[in-house]
Amino acid sequence: MHEALTLASPAPCGATRGIIATSHVPSETTVREPLIVVPESLEMNGLRALSVLEPLVPEDVLERVPLRTLDDGALVTLFLAHERAKAEDSFYRNYVESLPPEPPSAWAMEDVKLLQAISMYGAMLDTKGWVSGA
Repeated sequence: MHEALTLASPAPCGATRGIIATSHVPSETTVREPLIVVPESLEMNGLRALSVLEPLVPEDVLERVPLRTLDDGALVTLFLAHERAKAEDSFYRNYVESLPPEPPSAWAMEDVKLLQAISMYGAMLDTKGWVSGA
């Protein structure tokens, strides 16, 4: 991890923990080198998801709905749900616990919360609902 970064608990965004910059990181640095390197053995990706999830799904179900036909995003989403359900027994427990309990998506928001979020932008929204002047 780059020396300008540190773990924050809680994170400024409201998550349990996150990574923040404690000093300026020049833009040329971000082009030349990664700020964080995650070992491949720790990655949550489609192949790892398949290796964990396929043995859990009955063969007749896999024949009708093969997990291998899903894209990596869908596989990792299923894998995250599986790991969240394992709770304290999950290898990825610390990471999973750092994620928000609800997906941060307008599509998943209750109407009241969505209207509150939209009203914060007020006059900044143009006629098509996009933030203008940003």
